[in-house]
Amino acid sequence: MTRPPSRTQAAAELTSVSHAYGKVMALQDVTLTLPAGKMVGLLGPDGVGKSTLMGLVAGAKRLQSGAIETLGGDMSNARHRTQIGRRLAFMPQGLGRNLYHDLSLLENLEFFGKLFGLDAAERKSRITGLTRATGLYPFLDRPAGKLSGGMKQKVGLCAALIHDPDFLLLDEPTTGVDPQARDAFWDLLLELARRDGVTIFISTHFMDEGMRCDRISLMHAGQVLVTDEPHKLIEKRGAQNLEEAFIAYISDVLPPEDTSDEGLLNSVEDTDSKPPESGFSLRRLLAYTSREAMQVRRDPVRLAFSFIGSAILLLIMSFGISQEVRSIPYAVYDLDQTPESRVYLSTFGDTGWFEKHTPVYSADELDERMKSGELALALQIPPDFGRNLRRGETAQVAARIDGTDTQRAGTVESYVSGAHNSVLTQGFDGALALDVIAVPRSPDAMRRHNWCRASVTIRQWRACRPSAPRSRHCCCCCFRPS
Repeated sequence: MTRPPSRTQAAAELTSVSHAYGKVMALQDVTLTLPAGKMVGLLGPDGVGKSTLMGLVAGAKRLQSGAIETLGGDMSNARHRTQIGRRLAFMPQGLGRNLYHDLSLLENLEFFGKLFGLDAAERKSRITGLTRATGLYPFLDRPAGKLSGGMKQKVGLCAALIHDPDFLLLDEPTTGVDPQARDAFWDLLLELARRDGVTIFISTHFMDEGMRCDRISLMHAGQVLVTDEPHKLIEKRGAQNLEEAFIAYISDVLPPEDTSDEGLLNSVEDTDSKPPESGFSLRRLLAYTSREAMQVRRDPVRLAFSFIGSAILLLIMSFGISQEVRSIPYAVYDLDQTPESRVYLSTFGDTGWFEKHTPVYSADELDERMKSGELALALQIPPDFGRNLRRGETAQVAARIDGTDTQRAGTVESYVSGAHNSVLTQGFDGALALDVIAVPRSPDAMRRHNWCRASVTIRQWRACRPSAPRSRHCCCCCFRPS
């Protein structure tokens, strides 16, 4: 589609535009007019605000201060930005930055065509025309990630032109491209501007590219120094070429150079005679530490997680490695029912470690309740317990522990031993012996855990009940007080 350049209105007008990133001013009171149907260049070194200015004109960045009109409307108006979407194309800085590298060249262009609402016939016509004009037609099936730098820029240009825009913004499109590909790329741009009347706003830091533009704006430190045709800028400064003219314009705004450091290089000692450092270096360690400290200081979220996160992690680990067990469910199988047995058992009920459940009244009931997991501990008081104590004879108590969880079983065992030893300090006349029996709930669990503490001497394998046959699941360990 051929569109004659409109001489009656500008493609974009900027009035007193300023933009800051934190405390850094990227643009300072920029006023600029971009005539329609022309190729306007934005020339300046890196870091002077070219990308910020182009992003604001394209509506890709939020306007902070000043006014911008693009294609006849205010860019601070969201409705206007939506309306001109089909008439404007912005190609950001970077080789193939607007492409999907895992898609083929054809798939990328198909995607952008669908994005702008083109039907299948329009997409096919535009893709064929653009790829033939750029020499990309033989590479339609090649993944974008495997294209050369120059080819990626051509594909990016095709993607920007797929919807036939009136206004094309290109942010340093030839950076990183070889000279031959750069010339071919510029031939395409000149054809678009001269033949099709597309308004092109292009940023660059190459002087020869600036000379190809209809008009050029020179930028420095966030300010537009001057705007005019390239040859007129050269004539005004009486320079030989655009580079000399650019340097002359910058020199007008630069502060005078400080010559107090003249000969500084001559005053520096020759360090070639010093051998390079190897192995551990405290200087390098401090340098890396300083760098990490600066990064953390500039990132409040990272700084907060460095302290708060570490404290939270420490608390979690403290709870995770704690071996304290509370409210151990236990029941009593008291076959003696004497005052001595009740005094002994009261020691377990008076602590917060144990939680007493309904007493056990038979050996079968004890087995079932242990197997079901209801009880973690069962205390069995044998007949004649009280009579043996009154006679001064040895009286045994069986503590049956669920040994499925070996760590928990070891903790429960230590609690039972502690409670048992506290009974001994109360001054029983007879001797008390405690049999600790660790019983996993299933034979598989027993074979997995094979639980028995190294500090306990295994006396024998025996059944948990005197009348039961030999069991492979009851490890009987005998503790006798000293």
